[in-house]
Amino acid sequence: MEQKKNNKAKIIILIVVIVIIAIIATFIIIYKNNILNQVYNENETTQKVASSKKLTEEEKNLYNKAVARNDNSLLVEKTVKTIIEEEKKRQAEEQKEIDEQKAKEEEMKKVEEDSSGTLLEEMNRYMNAYMEGIDTATYTYEVDDINFETLRMYYDSTVKAVNTFKESISQYDELKERNSDIFAKLDEYVEAFDKATQKQKNMEDVWNTFDELSDKFEVCYQMVFKNVSDGKTIYEYLD
Repeated sequence: MEQKKNNKAKIIILIVVIVIIAIIATFIIIYKNNILNQVYNENETTQKVASSKKLTEEEKNLYNKAVARNDNSLLVEKTVKTIIEEEKKRQAEEQKEIDEQKAKEEEMKKVEEDSSGTLLEEMNRYMNAYMEGIDTATYTYEVDDINFETLRMYYDSTVKAVNTFKESISQYDELKERNSDIFAKLDEYVEAFDKATQKQKNMEDVWNTFDELSDKFEVCYQMVFKNVSDGKTIYEYLD
């Protein structure tokens, strides 16, 4: 009787062991057959991915982009799941960089437009003030009718406006490089303004310095204007 019980117990244990082995074997087969768990094997894996009904189109696209971008040696020993997850992470990081760069470009554009708009207003203001300052002498032809001390105030204000523009633009290396030609022309304009506001010996010298200042003003104004008009000249903008 005792022997029968022992035999029965052994049979039960054996059956349990067989069932467990069968379950494990089933899991192993399922795991190996799961396309996500298969290790990359070049075209063979790629074909399986393409024909898989269990993978979504997004997963297939991620896999294909990873394979198309990488050398096969970089994918060796990686499972399809790992390849897809890494590609998804890479694309997310890339999109983040794109978004950050876009935000930076928008910020730079605003700084450039605002700074340029302010400079244009101040250039106009002080150039007009300078012209009004020499207006009386255009009738009398007397240098003494010009208040050069007042003109120097317009020069000082212009220098301040130009420096403020440069400082604002120079916050970003990209903007500084893009506006380097404008910086150079503004320096020439400031130099011409300096000469035009120093007391001259006669009216001919006044006209000469005024002509030079006017020419420099026009060049600078045209260049800075493009920053607020999407690259268009004043004439193109008005058209």
